[in-house]
Order: sequence, then structure tokens, then C-alpha cells
Amino acid sequence: MPGPGRSPTRDAEAPLDDPLTSQPRLSPRARTALIFTAIGGAAYLLTLLATIPAAFVVPRSERVAGIGGTIWRGEAALRGGDRLRWRWAPLASLANLAFAADFAVDGAGTDLAGRAVLRPHAARLDDLGGTADARLLDLAAPKLGFTCAMPLRLDLAHVAIGGADQRVVGTATSDAGACRPKGGGASVPVPPLAFAATEAGGRSTGDVAPLAHRRQTLGRFTLTRMGHATLTVTPAGALLLPFASAAGGMTVETDL
Repeated sequence: MPGPGRSPTRDAEAPLDDPLTSQPRLSPRARTALIFTAIGGAAYLLTLLATIPAAFVVPRSERVAGIGGTIWRGEAALRGGDRLRWRWAPLASLANLAFAADFAVDGAGTDLAGRAVLRPHAARLDDLGGTADARLLDLAAPKLGFTCAMPLRLDLAHVAIGGADQRVVGTATSDAGACRPKGGGASVPVPPLAFAATEAGGRSTGDVAPLAHRRQTLGRFTLTRMGHATLTVTPAGALLLPFASAAGGMTVETDL
């Protein structure tokens, strides 16, 4: 028995009562075990996710001919002969609270690389650079009323479509080529073009001009962060690119 004025000794590892909750506190050893259990569970969950076949989340479509690998690391055969490969970027995924992956597209005349950040109903491409054929526009924007064949060089810092922070920032140039209406019609020769887009005041603005005459605007677009887009083809653009506009030019507004 304890002597007068002395309290019974308590095991240093025994849980202490929390006076606020009246629940026993976890000992340091129990807390450590709980942390390692949580880490192990998260690693196991990531392992399961990493083995999910990519075909479950990237189904075949008119743009995709075949899928291989997993959502962690996989590839897709694109219509037209190019191949898309991606690798999950875990730190970028955590930083953006979204699925992020480094990707590359290669094929005849195509050698692109960048990073994609994907959310429901929103996608962002960062540091997209390299060369490509304009036929990729058919995959990226299938509703365009024309198709082109010409080499492109891309240097786009950001392309974000969907969500509340939409933007286009960067540059692109093309070599001479040709375009034609998808509904039928003669192929039209197109001179080398230059595209440049900047962002200011919550709005992205981009211009298309002949590479040899940068001050001659053929087309212009604006895009607000909430996705309201305006596309204008100037009279000069309608004359040089008749497949893109009616005679005299046009202006179209839409929400992306």
C-alpha cells in the first residue's frame, strides 16, 4: 500500500484519461502503430488503383483506337496513327487535388510532351511543347468545320478548358500547308501562320496572323476564366482562309 501523502504509481505506457472527452488517450506506442497502419492502408489503396486497367477510364471512341496499361502508366493508340503515353505524377496530383500525369504524343510528324491535370468537366495542359501535324486538331476539336494538313510547332504554357479558371497562354507557328471544309470542297493552300495568346485582367486573348506579316490579324479570340469565348474572323482572314468563315468575316460567341 502507498504511504501517507503518496499516490499509486502509474505505468508510463498506460493510457491517460482526457478530462474533456472522458475517453482514454492513446499512448505514444498506440499512436505510432495507428499512423503506420494508415500509411500502409493508403499504400495498399494506391497499389490497387495503380492496377486498374486504363481501358476502364479511357474507353475506345472515335478518337481512340486502342488502350493499354493502367491508369498509373499506360498508352493509347489515337486515330490517325499517333500514340499517347502517360505516367501518373503523384506530387502534382496532391498539389492540384486532381489527377495529374506527364504525357507524350509521338508519331509521324508528331513529338509532343507536357503535363495534364484532369478534374470532372475540366482539363488543363501545362508546358505543352513540341511538333505535331494539324490533323491533331481533328482530335482536340472534332466540331471544327475544316481539316488541315500542315506541320505545327507548339509552345503553350497553359491551356485550361472547363471549370472556373479557363485560360490559353502561349504561342504556336505552322509551316505552309492546306485546309479543306469537312463537308466537301476544294483544298485551299495556307501560308505559314503564327498564333500568340496572352492573359490579362482575367481574360485570355489570342491572334492568328501570317508568319511573314504579324500585324495583319486574320483571326482573334477571347476567353474569360468562366469560359465565355468569342471568336472573330476578320475580312482579311475570310479572304485568305475561306474554309473558316463566310465572305466578309464573322464573329461567334459561345460558352465552353
